[in-house]
Amino acid sequence: MVRKTSNNQSLLAAALTAISDSTVITHDEYKRQKDSPDAKFHEVDIYQSHMQIGQIPAKNIIKTPKHNFLKTPNNDVKEIYVKISSKKKISLHILLSCTVNSLKELIYTREGYPTSKQELLFNGQILKDELTLTQYDIEAHSVIQLNLLLRENNNSIGYINSEHLDSKHNYDFTSITDTQKFYRGKEEYTRPCGWKRISTKVLNKYEYNNTWLGVRNRKTQFESAQNEWPVSFHATGNVNGMSMAAMGYDVIRGKNKSRKFLGLFCCCKQNNRKKLQFEFGNGVYTTPDVKLAEQFATRFSYEGETYLVMFQNRVNPDTLVKAGEYWVLPKLEDVRTYGICIKKDPYRVKF
Repeated sequence: MVRKTSNNQSLLAAALTAISDSTVITHDEYKRQKDSPDAKFHEVDIYQSHMQIGQIPAKNIIKTPKHNFLKTPNNDVKEIYVKISSKKKISLHILLSCTVNSLKELIYTREGYPTSKQELLFNGQILKDELTLTQYDIEAHSVIQLNLLLRENNNSIGYINSEHLDSKHNYDFTSITDTQKFYRGKEEYTRPCGWKRISTKVLNKYEYNNTWLGVRNRKTQFESAQNEWPVSFHATGNVNGMSMAAMGYDVIRGKNKSRKFLGLFCCCKQNNRKKLQFEFGNGVYTTPDVKLAEQFATRFSYEGETYLVMFQNRVNPDTLVKAGEYWVLPKLEDVRTYGICIKKDPYRVKF
């Protein structure tokens, strides 16, 4: 088990700094600085703030009555346009009930512009991240202007709330090699061997009985418990300029049936793709494949070493849609982060 909590927080702060593209500090450092008149602070949401939302191809958005994916009619998914320059305008399909921040995530997925660098305007008004498109009277075929900011418009420093970490459940997989299969939520679970997992505090956070975690109902460590959720991984880096969501989007469209990632191949079987059914216009892309997630892991530097970071989650089996190696969930609430996995970069890529 991992024991050095303070070191873990410093390592985690460096990882979240790389992911968020802004400074993140430990809780201890925050307590030392919080009364400084020259600094502004905000608490980092380690459960959801890192989630990248991707769009679903319009041709796959179909209505499936009596299905339990997401009770949203197809006609709530609208095509809107984002004008990036006088010569470039892109089309996106999105639920108008989604927030402006979700739209920024879609733009990031398609174009690679960090959300912190985006300023969106509609009818001359700057759009606030927490409000929905409907609240701004945005409708089908509306045109939204994107301005790219040259510098951060938020100088606030992020800090980790240590109350949201659970050191008792940290786990060191560094020297572990599994020879037996594990199952969680009736799906095969490939443990993150070679990684250290920093655990987030999730017991009793969502449900008082914690059935989604399989607590106390598992006969052996290898078996699923009743009503628990499967395990997946989410990473926020890019491969060949594409995020996990963008790559998954291409897989669904059949444009990326085989692609090589640093010596690894991941393929989407045609028979899996034909079975896809979506009732939502965008979602969170994850994968049960640790090796695939690793390719998208964000790299960061800490104490002279290069590390990788990715997130370990449980996903709602009732809303889960499978697309080859990718799993797509319709809402952020369907993905619950319970661990942040970090390891030294085996490829030793230099910054």
